[in-house]
Amino acid sequence: MFGWVMGIDKAWENLNRGAAIKIPPFFKYIIKYITPLMLIFLLVAWGITDAPSYILEANLFIWIERIIMMFVIILLLFLIFMASKKMR
Repeated sequence: MFGWVMGIDKAWENLNRGAAIKIPPFFKYIIKYITPLMLIFLLVAWGITDAPSYILEANLFIWIERIIMMFVIILLLFLIFMASKKMR
């Protein structure tokens, strides 16, 4: 998310600014491409294997918790968006 929200060039500049040891350049591609692909793969694999059982076995309190967690995630994404907008 870091590389996609800020843009990889600006994120890379922030990572290396003031660093005693510079990060090797190949990590730039890992942050931008490999990490998001692995996260998507894990989410899809979980969705195929385990998600249906979690959804079907849930009671009212679990659904309330899920709604609260989604609200918090949406709020955090909004705050990240606003912060990145100010940085531009």
